[in-house]
Amino acid sequence: MKKLLLLLLIGFTFCACWKKDMTDSTKPYYFSKDLKKAISKCTPYTEDLFAKNPEMKEKASSAITMFFDNIDTSSMKLLFEVQGKNEDKCQINIKYDYQITTQEFNCALPSEEQKKLLDAMNDTSTEIKTKTIDSGFVSSTITGYEFDFALPEITNDFCQPVEQQPLSEEEKMIAAKQLMAFSDQFKASLQACTPDKDSIKVMGMKIAEVEIKGKEEDKCHVVSQGFNILLNDDELSMSSFDELAELLSDENRATYRPVYQYRGTLFALSECDYAKNNGQSAGTGSGESMSSSIGEDIQISKGIKNSYENGLCKITSSLQMTRNGKTTDYSLLCELNNNQLAQYMQPYSDLIQEYGPKISENSFSSGRQNKEVTKADRDLFLKMYRAKLCKKAI
Repeated sequence: MKKLLLLLLIGFTFCACWKKDMTDSTKPYYFSKDLKKAISKCTPYTEDLFAKNPEMKEKASSAITMFFDNIDTSSMKLLFEVQGKNEDKCQINIKYDYQITTQEFNCALPSEEQKKLLDAMNDTSTEIKTKTIDSGFVSSTITGYEFDFALPEITNDFCQPVEQQPLSEEEKMIAAKQLMAFSDQFKASLQACTPDKDSIKVMGMKIAEVEIKGKEEDKCHVVSQGFNILLNDDELSMSSFDELAELLSDENRATYRPVYQYRGTLFALSECDYAKNNGQSAGTGSGESMSSSIGEDIQISKGIKNSYENGLCKITSSLQMTRNGKTTDYSLLCELNNNQLAQYMQPYSDLIQEYGPKISENSFSSGRQNKEVTKADRDLFLKMYRAKLCKKAI
């Protein structure tokens, strides 16, 4: 799994999404004569490839921030350490320091792989090529120079991950503080109380977000995950989600307006539709669910559930918010009769056919979520809500 994580990062660093940037480049990567000599003769030498290649570092930085917001990537390193000969193979240590994760590989390269690596470093062609690299865990389509192909291929076939020491408590605290920090731009906007947004993103998923609405009643109106609060001037210098969470836990100041889960609505309706079309008296299932915390005092649980019985499809968008140990249930129940269900599902028949759950008498496989499906989830949920088919669940 450690090799998988690293290969995913390499794949995103050099994937096809950088094609435009690389096409605009006028020269391939730079490798010093000392590094190439060390690889050729397998003599000790260390070089930071990111320090020598700002373009390579910038692409790696962009790949990391696709998954993690507000991470300082200025000190990222890619260290090549040629250690010397071990029997008939050249030992090279490759260390990726991505700030939020560090991974090392010990590589034992036969002479032909030394030559392959050296040839890739010596390649001066600016022609952009595309190739699919199969790691055994995942396939990555890479667009770039010869080195972009050689590095993941060699890492996959001739390198072993080095066991990493667990982070110390201090290191964990530093990493958490960095992750929870507002961006510099957002902090400036907050000081002036001008409209802006910020978020925490982990593995491509937003786990927290905040929005400045602007001035209201001589205070600054801020919204975060359904909570509304008016900040005093002396509170506009806060710098992190942690600080905001402390204010949101104050029941006298922060009011909650539920933000409902809609992901899974399309597939939940499709399960009802399957039950209806197959004459089942009851069809049950559930959609996606998620839980999140805001600081230590607020927990929010959301999900989509469905059932079908007696000609009625019931879709429940469950939502429970717990603050300071007190839980409030804001769940909505939406009910559709057979005619309404058929009407709602008809425009999405092709989408269900391609991405929806595969249901048979003896098996069930969940559907595949993507942007098109998520848009349908949102549109269907809003359509039910606006048609007054939803009410507070009892």
